[in-house]
Amino acid sequence: MPEAYLMKPVKSIEELREMAWAFRASRVLMLAHRLDIFTLLSRGGLSAGEIAHRQGSDRDMTERLLIACTALGLLEKKGDVYVNSELATTYLVRGGRLYQGGWIDHADLDLWPYWGSELDRELGGYRTEDEGWTRRFIKAMHSLAIGGEAEGLAEALDLRGRRLLYDIGGGPGTFSIYLCRANRDLRAVVFDLPEVVAITREVIREYGMEGQVSTREGTWDTDDFGEEGDVALLSNVLHGPGSKAEMKLEKAYRSLKPGGLLIVRDFMLDDDKTGPVAPALFNLMLGAYTKAEMKALIESAGFTGVREIETASKSHTVIAADRSQDR
Repeated sequence: MPEAYLMKPVKSIEELREMAWAFRASRVLMLAHRLDIFTLLSRGGLSAGEIAHRQGSDRDMTERLLIACTALGLLEKKGDVYVNSELATTYLVRGGRLYQGGWIDHADLDLWPYWGSELDRELGGYRTEDEGWTRRFIKAMHSLAIGGEAEGLAEALDLRGRRLLYDIGGGPGTFSIYLCRANRDLRAVVFDLPEVVAITREVIREYGMEGQVSTREGTWDTDDFGEEGDVALLSNVLHGPGSKAEMKLEKAYRSLKPGGLLIVRDFMLDDDKTGPVAPALFNLMLGAYTKAEMKALIESAGFTGVREIETASKSHTVIAADRSQDR
């Protein structure tokens, strides 16, 4: 088999993570090909609405798929119109001399089921105990955080003089732990659902951070986030229009004392919705705001001084803002 068909051996945690998540990009290619988007666009550029209408697909999900295709280099976007990239024109248009749809159909319809479930049954002998969705998810968030994201955020933020941080929907509490490690005068309260907080307490004990990091059970639909805080952290809880972002930001504002600091960390699309890849793929699953949309939401909640914070993260954008003295 030519070397071009083979992945290179992984040598870093970033490459390891990319390997684990590579199925998302594969699925984008398969679904776009199944919808015949590339052949449709070979006759001229179209908007997301026009593509959805002609293919009989959902308008919102079609646009999300097109954004992912653009981020991955399969399409290009000119204003509101999508066109094929040179690669797609050459290899993904039905009837083209070098059309590659045969193996994409084979991968989608024949191989995907095997690699997705049949191989599991044939292999056997693998771990079968099920910890449950909540514990799996919270442990996943912890693993991602300790892979460099939490340390990177702690290095990027200047929290000198801050005493009380509310980690809203903080999951395992990993970001609070790293921020408190870097700021010994800081105390953090991780706010989350009771079933999540039970896991959070395990992580806090594991790191020996009971003296600085505590928990509070609640739900953002009915409970406040606290009061007189110096910092409110909303990490990965503002995923697009369905995330109740306005309500969460309003409650975060009320949790802070005047001069308090808001930190929002999330997957955010570029303002033209052509990338980056990680937010574009996440958007297809749960939704993602553009940076401009997020900043506007933050300002609408009453915050001032909205600004991006540079971090080493290749997937997330961090935005900071201040609670004004009066509103």
